[in-house]
Amino acid sequence: MSKAVLFTGTFQYGVVADFIQGIAHALGECGYQVQQINLSDRAALQQQLSEDTFRDVQLVFSVNALGADLLPYFPKLRQVPFYSLLLDHPLHSLLRFFGTPLRLLCVDQAHVAFARAVGMQAEFCPHALNTSSVNPTMSPETDKQGILFPASFFSADKAKAIIDKHFPQAWQWLNNPAVRTISDFLYQLGFMQAGRTPLLELNKNTITILCRCDFYLRATGRDRLLQQFADAGLALQVIGNGWEQAKQLPQHQYLPAVPFPDLLQMMQKVRYVLHHSPGFDAGLHERLLYPVAAGAQVLAEPTPYLEQMFSRHGAVRFFSHAGALQAELATCSDDDYRSQLLRSQELIRQQHSWHTRLQPWLSPRETSLV
Repeated sequence: MSKAVLFTGTFQYGVVADFIQGIAHALGECGYQVQQINLSDRAALQQQLSEDTFRDVQLVFSVNALGADLLPYFPKLRQVPFYSLLLDHPLHSLLRFFGTPLRLLCVDQAHVAFARAVGMQAEFCPHALNTSSVNPTMSPETDKQGILFPASFFSADKAKAIIDKHFPQAWQWLNNPAVRTISDFLYQLGFMQAGRTPLLELNKNTITILCRCDFYLRATGRDRLLQQFADAGLALQVIGNGWEQAKQLPQHQYLPAVPFPDLLQMMQKVRYVLHHSPGFDAGLHERLLYPVAAGAQVLAEPTPYLEQMFSRHGAVRFFSHAGALQAELATCSDDDYRSQLLRSQELIRQQHSWHTRLQPWLSPRETSLV
């Protein structure tokens, strides 16, 4: 049996542990014996890491470029395919992987373009989930109430203060309504444009500022949605890290972050989950998959990629403005709600498992030495 190493660690968001479990299962289904190495467990690493650890390894996998810092010390890691799934824009892990032979798997097509523009091997690999998460025996529709909004809080004011101090020129693009995501912003700066030299040279300082621009765009996008839903008379249960720092609107309920299994249980009990993309306009985020798998429909702003993927199945409802949603949600019958969910759950089982998603890269014939 072929051997694979899967680097893991301690992550801010509990959902990543579920990703790791799904990736490990996919590796096993593709014929690999999987050894997981937790790089955050410093006490155990001295015993786990040696040349013998990687002697018979044919494939290495990680998320967010974990393990890239080991490449100079273990030659075998440079001799076999080393894939890393980036769960966010490559900017956020660029200092970890830049200049290495890692093969990046990106959840958004614009992320792929950026990674290639900085000289990396990168391919498109949208988010997926464990098919065991799909719950066809959902709560009765008559018992499901409310709209859950799972998202972390980002402070627009804090990001703005840093941008004002270190990159005030950024406002000529950040204030443009057409610039909605960090990918839009980077394109305006000249990244991902053939024949054009970007306005900024990437280094530790500029990457830090660009990440703050990303946080600012996320913050203002989430603030906009919260205000829209309040104005439309649609109350939200807002849950996630940091909302105690926010200027809270009285129409909504604000809850602290909970462990991921508890969040899934909350999704099972609500009728809708509101999704705000962290800039993944040409890709897929897990918050579009897990609610449907748990038995809740999703409310999301449309992008061409998402509409092509989900519009025929109905459990992802697209809206351009919250004000138009109230009548639509009120007229959705319980029978229609359930049939749309079941169709979308079947789509997830068939097309969005980790095994299906990763199989092109995990086939043993693809991972032989080169």
